[in-house]
Amino acid sequence: SMHADVAIRPEDYVVVDGLRMVLPYEFEFKSHVKKRWIGRSVVDVFTEEFRGRDRSYFEEALRSGRLAVDGRETGVDAPLQPSQVIRHYIHRHEPPVLEETIRVVHCDETMVV
Repeated sequence: SMHADVAIRPEDYVVVDGLRMVLPYEFEFKSHVKKRWIGRSVVDVFTEEFRGRDRSYFEEALRSGRLAVDGRETGVDAPLQPSQVIRHYIHRHEPPVLEETIRVVHCDETMVV
């Protein structure tokens, strides 16, 4: 799995039609339970806080082990406790970027063009 402290290597991406694409990879989000989350379920919290996915996604992630509290299975309605750690494992796909070098035509204190 890839983490923020791991450098990207040339073999981690490919170039297709002038676009550089990072190969899909596994990523782990880790969060300590925040005070406002205590007593609520991880599914309720993640559905509200991370609106890019719906409740059914987080329920399935919890059942499959891609979403875990303190590294263990937990019930969909189990209340979060202080000092617990939540981990969410995802398969990440990043958007492509241009492969070519970007030419700077103007640069000053307020902008780069």
